[in-house]
Amino acid sequence: MGKKKKKMAGKGNPNLEKVLEAQYLIKKMHEVSQLMGVDLDPKTLVLSMRLMEHGANPAALAKLIKDIKRIVSILEETDKQDKGRENK
Repeated sequence: MGKKKKKMAGKGNPNLEKVLEAQYLIKKMHEVSQLMGVDLDPKTLVLSMRLMEHGANPAALAKLIKDIKRIVSILEETDKQDKGRENK
């Protein structure tokens, strides 16, 4: 029985191959972020990667993202409490 070779989508088109490779990498990084409890969406991961490519300090970026998430959480909770008061 001979082995069948899978035909890769985009094979022969270097730009398409790069796009597919980048999409695969983003998907895997998103999976890792979920496993680690970082829970960043793919768009935020891409933006973070671009910032680091341009010299952003990864530790400072991570702290900034955590701070923003904490502030958003506080604002959402405050908003829920305000809406609860309005409904009384």
